[in-house]
Amino acid sequence: VVTGSATLSGATVGSLTVVNGSAELQDGTTVLGDVRTFQGTVTQDAGSTILGSVRTLDGDVGAFAILLVPFFFLLFIGFVLAGFVAALLVAAFGARQVRETEALISGKPGHVLVAGIAGTVVLPLLAILISLTVIGAPVGLGVLFLLLPALAFLGWIVAAIWIGDWIVAGMRGSREPGRPYLAAVIGVFVLGAAGGLPFVSAIAPLFGFGAIVLAAW
Repeated sequence: VVTGSATLSGATVGSLTVVNGSAELQDGTTVLGDVRTFQGTVTQDAGSTILGSVRTLDGDVGAFAILLVPFFFLLFIGFVLAGFVAALLVAAFGARQVRETEALISGKPGHVLVAGIAGTVVLPLLAILISLTVIGAPVGLGVLFLLLPALAFLGWIVAAIWIGDWIVAGMRGSREPGRPYLAAVIGVFVLGAAGGLPFVSAIAPLFGFGAIVLAAW
């Protein structure tokens, strides 16, 4: 019984589970197994029988959620470390390309934003349309599940390095002359810390992705 109510009268059931609802066991009803509830209620008349156990899952779900907290914390740390490593690799092997995309973000922010919005709509749509054909299905699925997520992550890295460069320029008076290692570290830290804000977590990677799309175009 999920988000509703049930009345059992003279019935025989194997087990009963109530989730965010209610159940009434009237006379002559027999539950051969267990009765389980999660944010639900079960009322039992004197003439009904439950052969198994009666227990609530509320505490079990709460305990399971507590056990997941360390897992998600370690997962978050892993993503942060992966972001730092990826940003440093991009700064080491793609410094010139990063500078070009940064110049687009700074010089043509409107064009970059439009390219980012268009890319997030048009590219997945094209990939889905290609996937509808037998020959194009592998290409479309590869673009949809491999290429686009990789470009989105790369766009996040580009946005992070751009933010880091802006901070470094504010502190030093100019950007790093060589590869932007310091900007990569600072940018990933700042953008990762501000990622909890919906506006920042959405608009910054959109600019980075848009700069990549515009540069490729």
